[in-house]
Amino acid sequence: MKLREKKSLLDWALWVAFLHTLFPNLTFTLGWSIEQLGHWPTIAVSLIGGSLVYIFLYEEFSEKIDKTPIFAPIEKLKDLLGVSRETAGMLVLGTGVSIDSALFGLTFVATKATEGWSLTETYVAIGISGLTVFAVTFLTPQLFHLLAYMAKKLGMSMQEEVAESHFWADLMVFSVIGGFGALAFANVLFSEASILYSMLVSTIFWSLLFYRFRVELMTGECEDAAKVLSK
Repeated sequence: MKLREKKSLLDWALWVAFLHTLFPNLTFTLGWSIEQLGHWPTIAVSLIGGSLVYIFLYEEFSEKIDKTPIFAPIEKLKDLLGVSRETAGMLVLGTGVSIDSALFGLTFVATKATEGWSLTETYVAIGISGLTVFAVTFLTPQLFHLLAYMAKKLGMSMQEEVAESHFWADLMVFSVIGGFGALAFANVLFSEASILYSMLVSTIFWSLLFYRFRVELMTGECEDAAKVLSK
């Protein structure tokens, strides 16, 4: 994916944490105000979130296999806002990944999980959740950077090996992000959606696609690896 520079990673973590605080706050406030929720808010949130995730993944995958996407909303958003493609992609993907957090606020009201809490305590709890998301989102990739550095020190810096490691890393990223999209769609179809099943379905789906286009993907990864190793 394109979010590999530290500044981009920080921007990404801040954006996701902000949305993970904003969305549950909005839906909790709305749910508290109307006191009745029903199933339709969950369906709407899930459809929007899942669609945004797969719009992003479709456009990214098309670029990786050197194909022109049938529709490219990220490119249009880039032109509309006058920002880089990486920033436009971050806005779309971050919103898609985070929009399920809106269900957090809905759940608070629907299950009366905050019964006995003051409004201040509830909003603080949501804020703590946002800070936790920021910490996990920002720190987890640092582990992968450390592993990559250790691999390079051990001599694993040949172009083919770097390209292959990127191939498997991208497959993992697509599977995990796609799993959140699958979970969003599962929320529409089932009363109780499982993140484990959603991740499994996503992993199978993207593994088949990566295998089908393995030649195109490895060609692109080798070109990227050559650029990285030449620096």
